Formats: sequence, C-alpha cells, structure tokens
Amino acid sequence: MKRLVIGGLAAAMTGTLTAALPAAAAAPPAPVTAPASYVDPLIGSSGGGNTYPGAVRPFGMISWSPTNTAGDQTNAAGANGYSYDTTRVRGFGLTHVNGAGCHPGAAGDIPIMPFVGAVTSSPTADVKDQIYASGFSHDNEKAQPGRYTVKLDSGAIADLSVTTRAGVGEFTFPKDSVANLLFRVSNSLNGSEDAEIHIDPAHRTVTGSVLTGAFCSRRANGGTNNRKSYYRLHFVATFDHAFSRNGTWVASDLRPGSTSAEGGEGYATGADRAGRGSGGYVSFDTSSDTDVRMKVGIS
Repeated sequence: MKRLVIGGLAAAMTGTLTAALPAAAAAPPAPVTAPASYVDPLIGSSGGGNTYPGAVRPFGMISWSPTNTAGDQTNAAGANGYSYDTTRVRGFGLTHVNGAGCHPGAAGDIPIMPFVGAVTSSPTADVKDQIYASGFSHDNEKAQPGRYTVKLDSGAIADLSVTTRAGVGEFTFPKDSVANLLFRVSNSLNGSEDAEIHIDPAHRTVTGSVLTGAFCSRRANGGTNNRKSYYRLHFVATFDHAFSRNGTWVASDLRPGSTSAEGGEGYATGADRAGRGSGGYVSFDTSSDTDVRMKVGIS
C-alpha cells in the first residue's frame, strides 16, 4: 500500500511538472531585409510636426525638399518649408532642419524651381507667388528615404535623390514647352544677408552662394537680436543639356542674357523684405528631349 501511494504521488507530481513546462520556443521571425521601406517621410509634415519630406541621407548635409507657399514670398507654409495641407510650391531647397520648433525654422537654402513658361519678369517681384510657383496633388507626390518625386500642375516633374553632400535632380518638362530652372539664391526661409549666382553656358554650370542664418528669427524671444548671419552655403550645379537661354534678376529688374547677379533679401518680414533679392534662370530646348538631369553639390 505504501509503495502504491508513493507511486501515485510521483506520477501526479510528474504530470503537474510536465504541464507547467513551457512549450518549445517558436521559430524567430524572419529578419526585415528592407527596413527603410517601412518609413513614411511625410509623418510630421502637418499639425506642427515641423518635419520635411524631401530626400536626405542619415546625417546628410544636403536635404532636398519643397518650399510650399501660401501666397507670401517672405514666408513659407510650414516651419521647415513644407506643410502637407498647402499644396503649392515655389522651389526645392537644398538644406533643411527637422523639428526646429519655430516658424520659419532655418535653412531652406537655394530653392530651385522647374518653371514651365517664358520668364518675362523678375521672380523676386512675384511677391505673392502667383506666377513662378505651381500647385500639385498628393496623388502625384511620392516621398521615400533618400528620394522625393512630385508632378506639378504645370506638367513639370521633379525627381530628387541625394548622397551626403550632393544630389541628382531629374526634371521632366512637357514636350515643346518653354522649360526653365529658377535658382532663387537669396530666398532662404529666413531671408539672407547676401547671395550670388554665376551662369557658365559654355560649361553648362551654375554656381553661387548665400549668406544666411537668422535661426528662428521671427520668434518674440529672438527678434532683431537674432537677425544675423551664421554661415555661407556654396553650391555647384552641372547639367547634361546645353542652355537655350539664361538670365538673372535683382529685385524687380529682370536681366535676360545676364550671367551673374548678387543681392540678399535681409531678415525682415512682409513688405520690408518682399521684392528684394537676386537669382538666375537657365532654359532648355524640349523639342526632342524633355528630360533634364542636374547634379548639384554643396559646401
């Protein structure tokens, strides 16, 4: 009897221990082979998130992204140039800062705009961005890590990709259109103290720089004390197409055929800054080839 009782207790305990042991561990999940594909660069581009969706590498210096406009050349639709809720763009700036926490934040330097149509007046004189800007639909916009693409209502397409300090822009224009790229060199998000542009048709090159800064200069706790320059950004852009035309502008003065210009906007806002600044444009023949490739580097 004693042996039966002990045997029964042992069997019961064995069953209890067996039931308490965990099941065999499940197979580990397969590793993600393309983690960047799960990133949505448009997150934070509305509702005060202060982000931008354009092409940038981790810790990259160049960050090529749209400058959206709500009708004021001295302002932008979002703190870092882009607001998801404002679908009108006046250029694609080469530098941006995420999460600045003020409007506008910083950078947005050297906005470059594909423009369809004849350049008949100074883009700086277009103080409400009515002429030298274009609407777009989010249905025609795609942002992914390192690349940004949008088709504008004008028919032009901007396809932007970057490395750490350089980028490649593929610009497609409607066939037989008057196709231009505008270099709004003085039109950084906060304005500029000085800017310059030089066009070399023989070598299909545009170079220049902007002296700017004024981080969060419009905030009440910054004010006029923060309206000062912190850096000069230089750029060099080369093209796979010859220029069919070129020109520059200073303030309201358009200079067809000119190859150099200079002048900043200042760091004021509204009427105290509108209509000031400089820039230049290059045009392309689209009768046989509608695609223009531009390589650009900054320092």
